[in-house]
Amino acid sequence: MPEPFSNRTAELGNLEARLGALVGGSGSVGVDVLFGPPGVGKSAMAWWRAERVKACFPDG
Repeated sequence: MPEPFSNRTAELGNLEARLGALVGGSGSVGVDVLFGPPGVGKSAMAWWRAERVKACFPDG
């Protein structure tokens, strides 16, 4: 599991709430966009989320 984020509790909770409900039931996948200036952790947050749900996508 990736290292925890500092001061990103609200953002991670929002991402979990929006995407967590979409995994596992309908066969569809939700898409969100992470945006912001360089260096704020967009890629790290995307990797963190992907790591948490990778078991839901056994085919990749």
